[in-house]
Amino acid sequence: MNKKSDNKVLRGEKIKQKILKTTLGLIADKDPDAVSMREIAKKLNITKPVLYYYFKNKNDLVKQSFTEVSKKLMELRKEPSKDDLSLENQIALLLKNHIAFFCKIPNAAKCALKMMASSEHGPLKKIADELRDRNQAILKQILLKSVQKGEIHQACAKDMLHIISGIIEHIIIESKKGTGFDSKFHQRAARFLCAGAKQQG
Repeated sequence: MNKKSDNKVLRGEKIKQKILKTTLGLIADKDPDAVSMREIAKKLNITKPVLYYYFKNKNDLVKQSFTEVSKKLMELRKEPSKDDLSLENQIALLLKNHIAFFCKIPNAAKCALKMMASSEHGPLKKIADELRDRNQAILKQILLKSVQKGEIHQACAKDMLHIISGIIEHIIIESKKGTGFDSKFHQRAARFLCAGAKQQG
């Protein structure tokens, strides 16, 4: 591929990302059904055919917009699963990453909540289920390693899975409302969780 082709691909990817970001911004405040392709095109100051060049239809555009959020959310889980970190530090990092992400991208909180609350037969249900399953798998892996090291018991690991998931949902809800978290919240929460799990041991 020559330089001219490379530049064309990069320019096309930038346009696509701009469309996805704008779509997220519009559907963050409305239901996906309430946002039209015409409204998205108008916001971007482009024609509808440009949208259809990058996306098959509105459903495809909405799905890809939410998929972008879910990909970014998955990245938040990967970093804390490093073996050289203690369980407390892994949980603290996981919570810290979520707080930083949702503070930086407020619309992501609204979109994440829309995915969680999506109807059983809605277009976002599959994305929401896949995201939940992958998130749970990474958390389970982190906790299982601690069980194998003898740091916590199996029963505590199950309880911690539910509690950590609940704290993450709380972070998303509070971020949507614009509530801030102090700089030590993630460390305190992780310390409380791990101290409680050790006492139950």
